[in-house]
Amino acid sequence: MSCNCSGGGAMLLRAFILVGLASVVTTIIYLTPVPNPYYASCDRPCHELAWPMICRYKMSIETYQAMSGACGQCPANATHCHAAQCVSGDMSARGVMTANRMLPGPTLKVCENDIVVVDVVNRAMGQAMGVHWGGQSQREFPYMDGVPQLTQCPINTHTTFQYKFRAVGAGTHLWAAAGSPRAAASVFGPLVVQQPDNRDPHRQLYDEDVHVLTMSALGKAVLVNGHSELQVAPLVRGRRYRLRLLHAGGAADSATDAEPGMPGVATGPVTLSVAGLPLTRALTLWPGERVDAVLSADQPPSSSAAFVLAVHAEGVKLADAVVTLPFKEVDKKPGVQAASTPAPDAPDVSVADVLEGAELESLVAMPEQLAKGEVDVRLYLPFDFVPGVGLRSDLRGPQPHNKAGKTRLPMGLPDTPWPRAVPRVCNISLSLPAAPLLTQPRDAEAYDGEGGVAVCRGLGRPATCPSHLHGREDHSCECAHVIKVPLGSTVELVLADQGGDHHKAHVFQLHGYSFWLVGRGAESRTPSTAQLERGSWEALAAADRQGGLLRRHLHRAVLKDTVAVPALGAVALRFVADNPGYWLLREQSFFQWPSGLGVILQVGEESDLPPIPADFPKCGSFVGPEFFLM
Repeated sequence: MSCNCSGGGAMLLRAFILVGLASVVTTIIYLTPVPNPYYASCDRPCHELAWPMICRYKMSIETYQAMSGACGQCPANATHCHAAQCVSGDMSARGVMTANRMLPGPTLKVCENDIVVVDVVNRAMGQAMGVHWGGQSQREFPYMDGVPQLTQCPINTHTTFQYKFRAVGAGTHLWAAAGSPRAAASVFGPLVVQQPDNRDPHRQLYDEDVHVLTMSALGKAVLVNGHSELQVAPLVRGRRYRLRLLHAGGAADSATDAEPGMPGVATGPVTLSVAGLPLTRALTLWPGERVDAVLSADQPPSSSAAFVLAVHAEGVKLADAVVTLPFKEVDKKPGVQAASTPAPDAPDVSVADVLEGAELESLVAMPEQLAKGEVDVRLYLPFDFVPGVGLRSDLRGPQPHNKAGKTRLPMGLPDTPWPRAVPRVCNISLSLPAAPLLTQPRDAEAYDGEGGVAVCRGLGRPATCPSHLHGREDHSCECAHVIKVPLGSTVELVLADQGGDHHKAHVFQLHGYSFWLVGRGAESRTPSTAQLERGSWEALAAADRQGGLLRRHLHRAVLKDTVAVPALGAVALRFVADNPGYWLLREQSFFQWPSGLGVILQVGEESDLPPIPADFPKCGSFVGPEFFLM
C-alpha cells in the first residue's frame, strides 16, 4: 500500500514560506524606530529607517517695528535684546518686514524626505510676494518653487498660500521672500535638511551640530542671527563643532539716504575671521551662499577663553558683527580628553589668507556624463548694465531728488523701480508676465498691452520688442526671456559680466537645480569680456573656443546653486536637465527682483509637467468690455 504525499509537502512548504515572510516583516517593523511623540518639532535625530514626518509651520509676514516695546531696556540691558518678538537690528527704531516678528525668520530643521507644509500668511499692506525654498529642486511639484508670476500668483495682502514639498536637498539652505524687494531685504531664514549619520559624508569630521549662523545687514550694521553682538552656546574643549554659515543679504542704509525703514544699498560679500586660532583664516561669503565649516575646540586652557568670530561687510561701510564662542571646561580626570570621534586622514591643503566658497572642492565626483569635454547644450549668457534715461554713463547721476535734496528714487526704494542702470542678459531685460508661465501659459503669452511682447524666446532679441519702461528703443528689450532646454540633456551655462555696474561682482542663483562649477575666469584673462561685443553670445563663444574666456576644471568641481561671477569675468556651470519646469536664473540681490537681470529656463515640454493642482490660484490682467458711458 502506498500514498502520494506530494500535496502535503507543497502545503507545508507554503506554510514555511509564509511564516518566514511574516518573521522578516515583523523583524523590520520591530527594528524600525517609532517616532518619538515628545519631539516638539521635526528637529530630531534622523534615522535611515525612520518614517518621514509631516512638518507643519506657519509664517506670518508683516511690517514690524525694530526696537519696539518688546525690546524693553535694550541695549542697556543686553538680555532684553534677545527677548521674544524683539528685533534689535542695528539698535535704531525703524520699520522692517519680518516673518513671525523675527529677524531672521524661523529656522526650519527637518530630516531628509520629510514633508514640509508651510502656511504663509501675508499681513503686509501693499506687498505681494512668494517664498522661495532654496536648495529644494521641487522635482515632484514645481508649483511650490515660490516665484511670483512664474510658478504661482503673488500672495496678496490678507491671503494665505500653503507650500507643500518634500525636503530632498540635504544641507544648509535659505528660504526667502521673492518678488517684493522690501520683503526680500529682511524676510528670510535658514532651512536645514539633516541626514542620518551613515549618509552624511562629513559626519566623521565633527562631533556637534548645533550652531546655525545667519549673516545679513540692516541699517548701519552687519548682523548675525539678527544681532550685532552675539554669544552662542559654550564649546567643550576637545570637541569639534559644525558651523552652518549663511549669508542672507539684507540691505544697508545708503550713504545719501539714511531714512529709517527704507533699505537703500544691497550688501555684497562678508568676510569671516576667527580670533583665537593659531593660524588666522578668513572666509568670504557672497549673498545667498552657504558654507559649513568645522571648528575644533582643541586649544589648551591657557591659550584663550573664547573664540571670537568677526563678520565684516566688504564694499559697504557697516559696523562689524562679533560672535563670541566661549569655552566650557568639563570635569574630567587629569590627562583624559573629552570624547571625540577620530577624524579621517585629510590631504595637505594650501593655506590662503582669504578663502571663497567657489574655491572649495567637492567630496563627491561629478557625474561621468558631465565630466566629458562636450555637452549637449552650451548656452552663453553675457550680461551688462547700460545707463538709464537721464543718467550719465558713469551711472552716478543725475537722479530725482526729494524735498530735502537727498538722492531718492520714486516709490521709496533706491535702485527700484527706476534703476540707475538697465540690467540686461543677451540685450534683454527680464520682465515677468502678468500670469504665471507654469500654470497659465496661454495667459502669460498674451500681448502685454504696452506695445511689446510678453514672452520672448531664444537668445536673440525679438524684432518687435521696444523698451517701454525706459523710453529708449535702442536700449534693450523687456520681456519674459525664456530659453528652452531639452529634457534629459547635459547643459553648460557660461555667464559673463560685460560691465557697466561699478566693477562689481554679481551673484546668480539657479532655481530647480544644483550645478557643478566647472570654470571661473577673471578680468585678467585676454580678451576681457568687456572688450567683446556687448550682448553677443556669438562673440563669447568665439572667445571661449580660442581659450580666452575661462579654463574648465572637471575634477572635483564644487556642487552649488549660487555662484558669484567676478567683475568683468565669467563662470561655467554644468547640470543635467532632468527636472521639467520653468526655472529662474536670476541675480541674487534683493533689488534685482523687478529690474531684469535674469533668464527663465524651460526644461522639457508642457506634457512633461505634473498636473496643475485643483483650485490653484489664478491671476492676470483685466480689460473690460467696450462700451460707452451715457
